[in-house]
Amino acid sequence: MGGKMGGLAAYQIRSDEGEWLGTLSVMAHEARTLTEAQRSALIELAAVAAVALKAFATRPLASDNTRGPMADSASDMKLELAVRANHIGTWELDLNSGRLQWDDAMFEIFGRSKEAFQGSENDWLQTVYPADAQRLQTELRLALESSEAFDSEYRIRHSDGSLHHIHAQALVIRDAQGKPVHLLGSNRDISARVHAQQALERSERRLRLITDKLPVLIASVDKDYRYTFANNNFEAWYQLGGRGLAEQAVQAVQAVQSVIGKTTEEVFGTVAFMAIKPYLDQAMLGHEISVELDMPPSNAPPHIFLYCAPERDELNKIVGVFGLVLDRTPEYQAREKIAESEHQLRTVTDNIPALIAYIDTNETIQFCNQTFCDWHQTSKNEVKGKSVLELEGPLLYAKRKDYLQCAMQGERIEFEAKYECKNAPVHLHTTLVPDKELDGRVRGVFKLCTDVTKLKHVEDELRNLARIDSLTGLPNRSQFNEALKAAAERSQCQQSLAALLFLDIDHFKQINDSLGHAAGDLVLSEFASRIKSSLRSTDTVARLAGDEFVVILEDLSSADQALAIASKIVARVRQPMPLEKSEIRITTSIGIACYQAHEGEPSAWLARADKALYQAKAAGRDTVRSDPVRFMS
Repeated sequence: MGGKMGGLAAYQIRSDEGEWLGTLSVMAHEARTLTEAQRSALIELAAVAAVALKAFATRPLASDNTRGPMADSASDMKLELAVRANHIGTWELDLNSGRLQWDDAMFEIFGRSKEAFQGSENDWLQTVYPADAQRLQTELRLALESSEAFDSEYRIRHSDGSLHHIHAQALVIRDAQGKPVHLLGSNRDISARVHAQQALERSERRLRLITDKLPVLIASVDKDYRYTFANNNFEAWYQLGGRGLAEQAVQAVQAVQSVIGKTTEEVFGTVAFMAIKPYLDQAMLGHEISVELDMPPSNAPPHIFLYCAPERDELNKIVGVFGLVLDRTPEYQAREKIAESEHQLRTVTDNIPALIAYIDTNETIQFCNQTFCDWHQTSKNEVKGKSVLELEGPLLYAKRKDYLQCAMQGERIEFEAKYECKNAPVHLHTTLVPDKELDGRVRGVFKLCTDVTKLKHVEDELRNLARIDSLTGLPNRSQFNEALKAAAERSQCQQSLAALLFLDIDHFKQINDSLGHAAGDLVLSEFASRIKSSLRSTDTVARLAGDEFVVILEDLSSADQALAIASKIVARVRQPMPLEKSEIRITTSIGIACYQAHEGEPSAWLARADKALYQAKAAGRDTVRSDPVRFMS
């Protein structure tokens, strides 16, 4: 390429094989340095000249008198074919006459017919895309005014309606006075190249958009660990946030630009670089690496996932490393919070006085608290993974499996059971709660067992209080009614003789009035004790109310046996009764009635005994009377 050569610019013309064909020279009034556009135009024209010279060079060697018209015609055809093969259209514009000349390639490029071609500049301008026309004319005018080479890209509307991209170059030919007289140029249809470039740019934009939107750091480094590519997530890593969206975008681009060309050590510091260098080196050797890393203190995230893969050229030679880094810090922090919550929950559940376990659909225990382990005298490691059958044994499992299966079907189950332990029986209240998916499927069962032994004891005590007379400790009316009904049913079923004694303390009201209620309570307690001491172990005595007492006698051999027991009670009650510093003598009256199977409700039996009691009182008290007819029978 020529430089400042006293107004002459020259470019060597060579064939594809490198053979020198000649030199293309352009004259100028004064020496100047060619611009890049002028250089490109000169090279383009040299290419056209090379095609022409090559075509002429292929003609047979002959003297002027032996070269005929056919040889010239063949040479012209070769030249035309050579130009066509390079898809170059050439044109010339006479600036004085305005006459425009196109070669055949120009008509093909523009899709115009020769018949419609008027040979004027307007023929060309009519094809130019309107949005490019003014710019193109301005560039052409500047080239004429400054003697600069014309070099431009523009769009035309092809005859088929499609839009084509054209690369135009031209040289200004001047006369001896320096006045522009001709424009000699070439046009090349670069639509395929532009479309490919546009497709590449779209692909790169999509790739950039994807890589910038992914929550990862994506980059590539060469063998010197220098960044050759980086996505915009470097902005977040450099903590450039806290700005408006537009400013953030600018800062992101600046962050990426500041990374390209720098080494990994320069970007992240020596400590962080040394932590990941072994994995980069492995990738440089052709290995793919995936690893979770806890990074040392640096400007990199403390917890990352690193993926490295070798980057190869078209010859499959490793030229660098492609890397992907994911910030795992939020996940680590979340896991730490979950672990802390689990620890707190474990501490709470281990100290709750209840057995807690989780059973999956295979009836395998996946979780249990310490109370559960203490109850079964084992450890958590031994319990986890065991089946319910293994833990409870076949007998207990058989009793409880129906409850568990109902819970596995989605039903909440509650039941109480008594367990025989070494020291004493234990009562457990068990709740089975299904663990359901969002779609309702059961994935397991929570088991909660509470020791209700003390509660059971309290319930028994309350139940006893409701059935026991608190003063004498004897069954009260409620328990007596149950016992009387049961005695009547046994007597009827077994065809055995049963008798009912109804008795009270003679003149008890006078004792209360004269000695007081406290003394009266002592008398009642002693009266109850003397009755009990006069009975068999199979007999039942109860206090109905006040000084009224009843006795149920079963499995009697005869009615006389009942009369003998009643007489024994009368005699026992007559004995002096100590009362504080003195003593008192009391008597009792007793009515007897034997059970009759045909009389129906036990209340009729009690009514007959009560009637016999009144008969004893009427007879002067301190005596026994029985229902005469029925008793005799």
